[in-house]
Amino acid sequence: MFWLLGVVPAAVVCALKGRWSYFWVGWITLGLVWFVGALAPEPERPRERSWVIGVALAAVAVVLVLGFLGARPTPILGLDGGALQASVGTTGIPMEGNSCEREGGGNWTCLRHDEELSGTVPYRVHVNGLGCWHAELLVRPDRETGPKNLSGCIGLVDYVFGGGGGGGGD
Repeated sequence: MFWLLGVVPAAVVCALKGRWSYFWVGWITLGLVWFVGALAPEPERPRERSWVIGVALAAVAVVLVLGFLGARPTPILGLDGGALQASVGTTGIPMEGNSCEREGGGNWTCLRHDEELSGTVPYRVHVNGLGCWHAELLVRPDRETGPKNLSGCIGLVDYVFGGGGGGGGD
């Protein structure tokens, strides 16, 4: 959320003011320099028509940042059990507890609804730094059910429906 409300608008202001050195260095510093460029007073100089280029570059920057945030939000928003549960347990059925539980060693335990059992089955889930995960079924019920292995990536919609939005990183 910090990126959407603070850093991205600062980048747009830098581009609109034509402060290209701040704009490009801001990409390296994760946007911190954009605040300096956006807040520093503008020196007196004649107006140029380069604002069109600035607006175009700022629009491209916003699209790239929002695209990355939508595709892989975990590096920015952090990893929490609610978002992971929404991604692993994607069946459209609300899960009790609504959150995966963190284990030691960077693993999580998540539940997934199994229609054949009319209940849930537990999976051990490992998540990488980009929010992509691999899950292995922990307990095999008496009868054949569900897949032994699952994989996927946490998306922005998982943070919305999983009640995510930050938490401890993995």
